[in-house]
Amino acid sequence: MSLVQLHKLNHGFGERTLLKDASFSLAAGDRVALVGPNGSGKTTLMRLIAGHIEPDSGQVVAARALRVAYLPQTGVAHAGRTLYQEADSAFAEGHALANTHAEVTARLEQLSPDNNRELQTELARLHDVQEQIESSGFYDREERIHRVLRGLGFTENQFHSDCATFSGGKQMRIALAGILLREPDVLLLDEPTNYLDIETRDWLLEYLLSYRGGVLLVSHDRFFLDAWATEVVELFAAGLKRYKGNYTRYEERRAEDLQQLTAEYERQQDQISKLESFITRFRYNASKAKLVQSRIKELERITPIELPEGFRPIKLRLPAPPRSGNPVVELSSISRSYPGENGAELQVLADLNLEFERGEKVALVGPNGAGKSTLMRILAQRDQGFSGSLTWGKDVQIGFFSEDLLEELQPEATVLSIIEQAAPTAVQPAVRDLLGAFLFKGDDILKPFRVLSGGERTRLAMLRMLLRPINLLVLDEPTNHLDLVSKDVLLQALRDYSGTVVFVSHDRHFLESLAGRVVALEPRPHHAAEVKNYPGPYSYYQRRREAELSAPAATSPASGTPSRATASTKANAGAASPDLGMAAGEYHRHKAQKADLRKLERTAETTLSELDRLESEREKLELQLSQPEVYTNGEAVKDIRSAMQRNEEQQNQLTEQWEHAEHAATRLRTELGL
Repeated sequence: MSLVQLHKLNHGFGERTLLKDASFSLAAGDRVALVGPNGSGKTTLMRLIAGHIEPDSGQVVAARALRVAYLPQTGVAHAGRTLYQEADSAFAEGHALANTHAEVTARLEQLSPDNNRELQTELARLHDVQEQIESSGFYDREERIHRVLRGLGFTENQFHSDCATFSGGKQMRIALAGILLREPDVLLLDEPTNYLDIETRDWLLEYLLSYRGGVLLVSHDRFFLDAWATEVVELFAAGLKRYKGNYTRYEERRAEDLQQLTAEYERQQDQISKLESFITRFRYNASKAKLVQSRIKELERITPIELPEGFRPIKLRLPAPPRSGNPVVELSSISRSYPGENGAELQVLADLNLEFERGEKVALVGPNGAGKSTLMRILAQRDQGFSGSLTWGKDVQIGFFSEDLLEELQPEATVLSIIEQAAPTAVQPAVRDLLGAFLFKGDDILKPFRVLSGGERTRLAMLRMLLRPINLLVLDEPTNHLDLVSKDVLLQALRDYSGTVVFVSHDRHFLESLAGRVVALEPRPHHAAEVKNYPGPYSYYQRRREAELSAPAATSPASGTPSRATASTKANAGAASPDLGMAAGEYHRHKAQKADLRKLERTAETTLSELDRLESEREKLELQLSQPEVYTNGEAVKDIRSAMQRNEEQQNQLTEQWEHAEHAATRLRTELGL
């Protein structure tokens, strides 16, 4: 049963149409990812469903007493209460019921035993209130508050801190906590992963996988969408189109649709070209006047096919950076501390030794507060308050990206002028093509910097940096605020980049696709973070970390690489294994898991194909039902509706089968580090 339905919604701003005859429904248990190019209207759609704005026309039909919660991208601030008090305010309804319970109890104590009628009325009311309190989860709120706040990265030491003391990112986490604790029927989450690190994203993923209500979510985290979504709704050209499956499945289907759309577009362009050529050729030929008018009317009747900019393949070629010496930089005995509470020193880095080779792509990972940003600023020569030494290779030129540095750009400078000033002379002729590759199209290049969105600012700053003669890129969370298409553009540019990249990101797909080595900063109680080196991609780091946590004595305490004895043992035990360092038993277990994964993926693929067939069959049945010769024939209508009912039952059964296979496959992928 649908919790909320949109029926032929139309909405726009000025001359711009965001929604045109858009229809959509969300039921309990639906896990729907909302996707579309930046500016297509995803946030507007969510605000319409939440009831924050009214559509120009059409209907938003909600179930009776429906509880809807909406988390915006930004702009949420809390103050005047502690973190715990703010979380507890999610149970306002429960507190009101508890007050009513106390009032009824007090009234009962005052009633005379002889007043049987009123006594029975108040007892019935007390019973009703008690049931409401128990069903609301009010009595379990303390445990739930602790679970949600800890899951979103807050420590118990912060529970009694005033909300006003938290950063903008933590403010959004507080808002998310409040929404999750309220457990509404419908969750509308607009980029909830933006301010979350990997650990808290994983926690949110698990939480939402078991959520019983309907969830509509916008996220630019491909891993998250693949692991969570069972359906994708695309908002494009003011219309909504629904795809079964996760984000990868949507991309596959979208590519097929785009291929077909491109063919239709090319046929239409050929038709338009021929009509225009005929009109131009015979416009002033009196004997052809009727034919010309006929062609003009035919041209006017054509509805132009629009190709989606965000889904076209983008080819990007950047100037090669100058060659640097090797190693690029060596860090020796680096220590850094900051003033802590009560005058004590807070040690962030201690006796750190590290080396970066030319051409490496290195990811720095670790929980918030472990020292990643501090290390990045030291590498970028933005922090001089450390002890120890940095030895630089010959001709090393550094480029540093951090959100803090975006404010250095002139607010009134246009996108085009910023890139023209940064581009070398040899690149000047290709400036507009490069801007197009970074998704600045048409009049976008004339926008002043001050009006750009967070994602646009990040893209502009990255392009500006990549155009300079830099051979060491130090990137602190470059994927923040970027949509999926922008991330793919940046990822392609960085993979093709021949210089050295040291970066921090909370996007698992980006980490796995770019990093060839992982340096982990692991916090220790009352000490600076321990630094470990993992010479492999992010999935290798994950496997090694899991092995270390399950058998901590098997590795050297100072490094992610095995001690000599352990390495020798594993080399012999794992001789038959293609994965270096993996014991034979572990290898065979992984091999069996991979076989299971392939079976689950085949099951999911087969099920989705059958769902596609049933969906096509349903569309044909709906078309038949709309024919006059059918809908006036009662027996025919009955037969078609019976067929539609069977179709729906089959779809529900197959969807449940697909979800089971996909959920099991997702867990196996996580275990295998894929």
